[in-house]
Amino acid sequence: YAAFGNQTVSPILNNLPNLAIVNVATILIIVHVVFASPVMLVSANLELELALGVMPGIMGKKKEFVWRLLMRTVTMGLLLGVSIAIPYFGQVIDLVSAISTTVVFFLVPVFCYSAPLPASGA
Repeated sequence: YAAFGNQTVSPILNNLPNLAIVNVATILIIVHVVFASPVMLVSANLELELALGVMPGIMGKKKEFVWRLLMRTVTMGLLLGVSIAIPYFGQVIDLVSAISTTVVFFLVPVFCYSAPLPASGA
């Protein structure tokens, strides 16, 4: 904001001149998001698969692989559908991020802090 003042637009890369390095940075950010999103979904998918019994010991390796692939593809498809269906999805994500960041930085430490218990008088 110091450089562009009230002329600043979002995302911040739109303030920079249309140079090759800015285009490369934008492409790298997109690639990062595309490859990082499945990593964030792994724990949720594993819990769902565990609940549904998608394990090699129960189904066999080939059937388990097909089920995992199908479930994870459906999960990504649902996320894509939600992101397309919600108008102004970027602003919704900004709001959720702002709220969750506040909770993580200010409330979670307070609730998770454990004061040492006083020693029993013996």
